[in-house]
Amino acid sequence: FLVEKSKPSPPCPPAASWCLNGWFRSQGKCYYFSKAEGNWTYSQNNCSSHAASLAGIDNLQELDFMLRYKGRLETWIGLTREEEDKPWKWVNGTPFNDL
Repeated sequence: FLVEKSKPSPPCPPAASWCLNGWFRSQGKCYYFSKAEGNWTYSQNNCSSHAASLAGIDNLQELDFMLRYKGRLETWIGLTREEEDKPWKWVNGTPFNDL
């Protein structure tokens, strides 16, 4: 799963100037590419235990970054919906758009 860590203060969180060892920085956010296996809920809970969340994708540059660094691993991202007939949204509550 893919972890994104940024200080939550919507709508524009301050850019991270540095990231912890083992994390990657891109566009002011810190990302950790975990090799742990689990379902979406396990992965989001694991992220939460590190004061982070599964990654959201705000623009094509972020998508490109994640695709380059995730390798061949299947990766969870922070996209969810409450029920099949409900709209998709990011874990931070932002509605999904098709970029």
